[in-house]
Amino acid sequence: MPTFQFDDIMTDDAKLLNFLEGLRDFGFTVLKGAPAETGPIVKLGERISYLKLTVYGNVVSLKSKIDPHNLGFTGHKLGLHTDLPHYHYPPNITVFHCIKQSAAGGESVFADGFKTALQLREENPEAFQILCDTNCDFINRGQDMIEYYTKCSRPTFRLDKDGNISEVYFCNVARDTRLRMPVEKVYPYYKAIKSYVELMYRPENTVNFRLQPGDMVVFENTRILHGRNSFEATEDAERHLEIAFLDWDGVYSKIRCLRERLAMSFHEY
Repeated sequence: MPTFQFDDIMTDDAKLLNFLEGLRDFGFTVLKGAPAETGPIVKLGERISYLKLTVYGNVVSLKSKIDPHNLGFTGHKLGLHTDLPHYHYPPNITVFHCIKQSAAGGESVFADGFKTALQLREENPEAFQILCDTNCDFINRGQDMIEYYTKCSRPTFRLDKDGNISEVYFCNVARDTRLRMPVEKVYPYYKAIKSYVELMYRPENTVNFRLQPGDMVVFENTRILHGRNSFEATEDAERHLEIAFLDWDGVYSKIRCLRERLAMSFHEY
């Protein structure tokens, strides 16, 4: 996994360019050495472009709570998923910043949605086609920065004009309980979803590691599926992450600006 030092990319344009192009090419990057406090995630967003505003604000403060209103604020396991698939324009890029880690458990889990989708197409082409052709209603409602009731219908796999996988949308906890499809398609759809879940959780398809205080991970939200292992949430063992989002428009713009500033070619981007 491409790994960089936080201070380096904040002060060195050439290293920032390497970081952004690593994110573009691999879909996943690691930053080490950020201050283990609130705020650096905002500075990173401003260094690249700007953070994407959502119903949670510019930054989500994800702390384990005894009386949570959302599964993310518990110590329970979170399955692999895409963030905010219930948005018509979901964020392209997710940023995690670890401020405080739990005493045990809480390992982050990642899987490459493009790789696993290609495996499904090879091993079970019928299931793959169902997940390309069948829209799923993703839904979320609540009260954070504002009251919200977001909903969007989209397939699990989206292909580009050349038939290549361009986006993956998967989030079991945000799938609507109602299916808008003929009844005879319900069982094949659930069977296809189950086939994909079994494949993405194969040990060879997942990466597991504990974020340490000061660590950041920056990854493509519509490619890299993410989750976490369970941990004990107590008042004395609080786990605290900050989360923010970016879009490719800002990242590609910064790549072009940096390449121009560094007298490098940029016309292919």
